[in-house]
Amino acid sequence: MFGLRSWLIAAVVFVALGCSSGPGGGRRFDGPGPLVLHVKITTQSGQGAELEKTFHDAFYPAVSSQAGFKFSNLLKEQGGGNSYVLTIGFESEDLRLRWVATDLHQEVWPQMAAHMRGEGPDGIEALGIIDPPVSE
Repeated sequence: MFGLRSWLIAAVVFVALGCSSGPGGGRRFDGPGPLVLHVKITTQSGQGAELEKTFHDAFYPAVSSQAGFKFSNLLKEQGGGNSYVLTIGFESEDLRLRWVATDLHQEVWPQMAAHMRGEGPDGIEALGIIDPPVSE
């Protein structure tokens, strides 16, 4: 598995290559390997517990059944604020986009978004794992 140093190198390489998170639901990462999507979420006041329940009861079971799924976590800001980060890992961007296009995604994502402040996530970042070249 990747350590912190590898993740930091991947993030630096990712930025250096100019990969970006595009607008809307389009392609967010064009790298060669697995990707991790980070969705920054601010919940409506008092909706944190409901977001967590929706993640565990609806979103996670749906996303984890998809082809190419690696992992998903809902991370809560330390100190108990209304801020969360949803991480979703897929084997490739194409497989992530297939998930986004499913009827199941169209069913469960609005359930998550119902607990968010504003129109949706505060920001979305896609980070791809870029393997360093192997020295011979």
